[in-house]
Amino acid sequence: MFYNSTIELVILAFFIFLSIMILKTIKYLEIFRQTKSSTTDEKNRDLEFQKLKSEEFNKIKQEYSQLINQADENPQLINQADEKFIIQHHKDFLVIYSNQYNQQVMLKNNQILYATFNNNNFNSYTGKGYFYKETYDHDYNPEYEIYDGEFFNGQKHGFGKLYSQKSENVIYEGEWRNDKRFPEVSQNMFQDHIIWIQPNIQQEKRIIIRDGDQIINNKHINFRNHNKVSNEWIKFNQLISQNDIKILMNHKKWFTSSIIDSFVLYLNIKMDKQYFQIQEEQRKHHQRQLFIPSWVFTQMNKDQTDVNRQILKNHFLEYQKIDYQIEKIYKRINFVINKNNTHWFLIQLNLDNNEMIVIDSIKCDIQSYNYVKNIMNPLFSNKIQKITISDQFKSQNNQYDCGPYTCINMLQISEIKKQLETPHQMRQFLLKKLQKD
Repeated sequence: MFYNSTIELVILAFFIFLSIMILKTIKYLEIFRQTKSSTTDEKNRDLEFQKLKSEEFNKIKQEYSQLINQADENPQLINQADEKFIIQHHKDFLVIYSNQYNQQVMLKNNQILYATFNNNNFNSYTGKGYFYKETYDHDYNPEYEIYDGEFFNGQKHGFGKLYSQKSENVIYEGEWRNDKRFPEVSQNMFQDHIIWIQPNIQQEKRIIIRDGDQIINNKHINFRNHNKVSNEWIKFNQLISQNDIKILMNHKKWFTSSIIDSFVLYLNIKMDKQYFQIQEEQRKHHQRQLFIPSWVFTQMNKDQTDVNRQILKNHFLEYQKIDYQIEKIYKRINFVINKNNTHWFLIQLNLDNNEMIVIDSIKCDIQSYNYVKNIMNPLFSNKIQKITISDQFKSQNNQYDCGPYTCINMLQISEIKKQLETPHQMRQFLLKKLQKD
């Protein structure tokens, strides 16, 4: 009996071992099949990519030839010692050609694509590129997507890097398939090409918290836990508090930077949308402009040019591929200034005229604004040669309405059509926009 039981156990163990080996063999055959299929697909994709690359190169080469001929006929179009980019307007996007003639930059509706070969279509681009996208939630808080790598038919496909929000911090570097990360499929085959730098990262927003305009803390707020805070919320990428609401309800209270910078983002969103809605021919002559939130200049000092330059670069990270030459895109660059944490006003840089225009609801002498020029000039190649104080804007007649008037003046130069002409109207408008839902 014992002998027979032993034989039965051996036979049972053999069959279990055999079953395991069969299952493993099936698994490895499936992996091999997927690998072979994937390799075949990749070869086909590579052939298709090379074909598209050749076709697009011929198109771009022809466009570049036209640009070169235009430059020969009109030397002012591009000065090799000074100008690095040529801008062309198309039906629903803007294209910047570098004078190296090896890269295009496409801009459309808060999206930017830097690419070597481009068929003038965001949705079907194939090749290597650097992609930036900005979207907004229902409270107008931005979400950023920055990807640097390979594309196939407009999707992330191949090897690429994904960055954390609007920063240079890489959160994933590895293979992509059809716009998705690729570690979970045949992970063993690609292990050497996958780098998880910050796995399972939670969604965060960069918020600068101020009292008045003095920076108290520069931190990230976790949105998943933020609902626990009842007297603060986030709109237009600013931390709004009950104190801000009280300020808007009291006509004698001074505006905080959270209020001012909320309106800055509101205008930028509106202007960008309006710009891409006008006709192509009109856009060629449109003086496009941008508002810079107050916290940018607040962090700058006259004796730290390198630090100031880095602050500006961090804010314009999406334009690093064109050497941060934002003046090629925006003809008017507007900075909101808080002087000594006591007074709000606005400056407008018109670099085509080498001019800094001061828009202030309390008129002061020109020397009062030299400190702004001294900080700005090194950041814009010392192009600011003169200061002009504008007299075409309203003036305040009290000591507490500089904030509302700065917002009114921003609205006026933005060309956004909205009837907000008095401090009371502006306070009521902002109160409605910033109140907690």
